[in-house]
Amino acid sequence: MIRVSYVSGRVIEARPEDWPDLPSEGVDAVELTNDAGTARVSGHSIYWLYREGPSWVLGGGSIGYTNPLGETLVDVGNHQYRQIDYMPDLLARQVKLGHWWPGKERPPHG
Repeated sequence: MIRVSYVSGRVIEARPEDWPDLPSEGVDAVELTNDAGTARVSGHSIYWLYREGPSWVLGGGSIGYTNPLGETLVDVGNHQYRQIDYMPDLLARQVKLGHWWPGKERPPHG
């Protein structure tokens, strides 16, 4: 089960297979839950969810920063976090966008 929270306050619970059909902008946090527990990703400008064999991979990162990217392999019996050096090659339907300043205009560059 996935739970996607948006900066608008909206929360959607769905199956991981439904990820491509969920709203694509304004994501605040994504949780992926199975028998092994819950993996959570929040506070990023980009989120992704894709299949890797029998497992789901949930990840996130901030664009324009040097913070490392990370993703969690969510398998039937466990969750395995892995730091990655590069954004994975993904289709548009596998990616959602976050929103840094909810309800406000973006501050000017200085």
